[in-house]
Amino acid sequence: MKSFSIFILITASTICSTLHAQSGDSTRLGYRPNSLFVEVFSGPVLYSVNYQKVLLTRRNIAFSYRLNGSFLPDYQSIGGYAGLLWGKQRKALELMLGSGLYRTRGAAASIIVDGSVDDHLFLNPQIGFRGERSKDRLLVRATFSPWVLLGQEFGKIRLSPGFGFSIGKTF
Repeated sequence: MKSFSIFILITASTICSTLHAQSGDSTRLGYRPNSLFVEVFSGPVLYSVNYQKVLLTRRNIAFSYRLNGSFLPDYQSIGGYAGLLWGKQRKALELMLGSGLYRTRGAAASIIVDGSVDDHLFLNPQIGFRGERSKDRLLVRATFSPWVLLGQEFGKIRLSPGFGFSIGKTF
């Protein structure tokens, strides 16, 4: 399971770096190419710190990838996302699909996943709104983001709905 998760993260990183090398002008539609933001209440983690890169803009659509992590004593996660921004200027519908590792330990493991203290794979589709304000580069996001947690065996699947709110800066 760990090697499978590492393979997914390496593959996603390779694809994203290749696309980054071929990227277009992301500011053409009003998107600044880089974002750094904190997301709260999305799925089983309380918060996550995110870096997002916008690339390959074409008409009203832009491709984006994102890396994130969350670190608390009993919960940690690290993941990668890829998806589309659809809209004009600095307001867009955001459709993302993410995957990564989620770790629980201690009492949290028996409540959230399956009682073990091990790594678990997660899948996280997101749909939401993204808005950027041009004068102070403020970024605000609101998303519906259900998490699908896969335990040690693929037979131990848990669903954790989430509604995330993000605030950060673009540059």
